[in-house]
Amino acid sequence: MHVAPRAAIELQSPSGLRSYQLVPERTFYLTRQVIAPDDEERGRFISRRPNCALIRYLADRWMLLNESGSRRVRVAFPRGGYEEVGQGGAVRLGPGRTVLYFGPNGEIQVGVVIGPAAEPDGEAETQSGTMTYRGPEPTPQVERMLVQQSSRTVLVAVLAPWLSGDPAFQDLRDRAVAAQCAGFSVGYVDKVLKEVRAELWPDTATRPSRAELAEYFLTRGLLGAADMLTLRHVACGHHRFH
Repeated sequence: MHVAPRAAIELQSPSGLRSYQLVPERTFYLTRQVIAPDDEERGRFISRRPNCALIRYLADRWMLLNESGSRRVRVAFPRGGYEEVGQGGAVRLGPGRTVLYFGPNGEIQVGVVIGPAAEPDGEAETQSGTMTYRGPEPTPQVERMLVQQSSRTVLVAVLAPWLSGDPAFQDLRDRAVAAQCAGFSVGYVDKVLKEVRAELWPDTATRPSRAELAEYFLTRGLLGAADMLTLRHVACGHHRFH
């Protein structure tokens, strides 16, 4: 029997992170009442129900459909790549964290987190007869750091060369450049990186390289190429998304 992957919507608001669990039997409408209920300025970039973007479970897959006749949605996929979805358009939402951008400059961001196709047994999942290690479960402290904007931005910056696969970001292998990109000091970048490694791998002998840490976050669907668009690019020379 087919089981729908777990799915959730993440919205960052002035009052903190809001999360909605998606149910396969119900359509989730991305309306202005949901995304920007108390913000008229931001709300004007979001359509009203039923002529709006929505998420629906169709043919054993999570899909984004855009029913708005006037507003497009920019979609950044977990492992790279972007797509503009206009009226009547639809895209599949795969495992990982997809980011939806609303507004002419992408000023409104909505995260859609899709879990793996099947729940793993313990720390491993079975795929075509092989066992794939997915790493330790995220601790409560790591989950808090992924929600906190400053520490999440630092992780994206310092792991960018491996999360994005984009040659334009290979200079972020240098922690000083990553710090400039994130808008924080090198000391703070090192602090976040050290804390995450220590939380996930208490044994110092087993702590992974940055490339391995990026693969861990990708495999778990906790970070992805879509997060690259959240970087502030304060003093690094890279271009922000417009």
